[in-house]
Amino acid sequence: MLRELYCYRLRRRLCTTQSTERATLRLVFNSGSHRSYITEEVCHKLSLRILGKKDLVIATFGNTGKRRQSCKIAQAVLETNDGNTLVLNLMVFPLICEPLVGVSLRDCIRGYDHLKDLDLADPGTNGDVIKLDILIGLDYYWDIVSGEVLRGDSGPTATYLSLGWLLSGPVASDSTTLVTYLQKFWEIESLGICEKESTLYDQFKKNVTFDGTRYEVTLPWREDVSSIPDNYQLSLKRLNGLLRRLRKNPTLLEKHNKAIVTQLDSGIVEVVENPTRTDIERVHNLPHHCVVRGDKETTKLRIVYDASTRSTGPSLNECLYVEPKFNQIIMELLVKFRVHKCAFIADIEKAFLMISVGKQDRDVLKLFG
Repeated sequence: MLRELYCYRLRRRLCTTQSTERATLRLVFNSGSHRSYITEEVCHKLSLRILGKKDLVIATFGNTGKRRQSCKIAQAVLETNDGNTLVLNLMVFPLICEPLVGVSLRDCIRGYDHLKDLDLADPGTNGDVIKLDILIGLDYYWDIVSGEVLRGDSGPTATYLSLGWLLSGPVASDSTTLVTYLQKFWEIESLGICEKESTLYDQFKKNVTFDGTRYEVTLPWREDVSSIPDNYQLSLKRLNGLLRRLRKNPTLLEKHNKAIVTQLDSGIVEVVENPTRTDIERVHNLPHHCVVRGDKETTKLRIVYDASTRSTGPSLNECLYVEPKFNQIIMELLVKFRVHKCAFIADIEKAFLMISVGKQDRDVLKLFG
């Protein structure tokens, strides 16, 4: 099936160090470039301060020849999400590359759980003509990239920069997406549970218990899973990246800490009493990040645990069976709901977090708090 590849690009405000001129520009990140560049058009438009000139030796892709070119060095200021600024010394060049055709990244990533609810730096629009104004190379790349990465079983990878979440990697092409939509349509329209799903459902009903406060379940492990990586170093690295980002926004850091403490007080998470135990069959650490939703009346900051992350082996999601489709049961519930003249409805706060995991499986749900 055809695949399409997306690169790091986003829209960001840029201003000059010597006036109030500002503009929202399109940036692209290229870790294969030693230097960062800006187009002559933008440099002139913002009246950027010129620091001097430098001779470059240019070798382009697919061309064995080299040429020298004298470039001006312009100074500009990049505004980041947390309100800070980064001063950039950029090489002025006539053109970064030919205009690109834009696509809606929101449409492309629909269906990838690890990218759900991400605040994309540049959602994009189908059919837009995208003119790249700035190329960020290795001289400023790691001043902007935080190191926090979200990877799923398939689809694009999300990287957090001080400018927002950026995507790179493959997504399904239109033809592939159409097939997927049709498959999902028939799966939704069909009623009943297949034989394999019926076995999983019977096992689930047998293992679920109620302790008077919460329902408790076990994880549906696949029979062919022999081991799972502990993800310790990966989770620790993700935590350090998250903390670096949160420390730049004390208010967000406080909300994140409050969310963790609330989950601890509510019994949703618990402290690991003996983290160095070696007699446990399966141990796995889950990275996490926070999602801020300003449009929500409650739970504006939500902690998201990433079970799709993999390092040296399969992710936790790959080790578990996917839940059965309960179309038949849902239909029965809807019919019963309509039998009576009056009905009461209510919202269960943090409903999924009210379900407890059996003690035998809790060591694969460890996290750094």
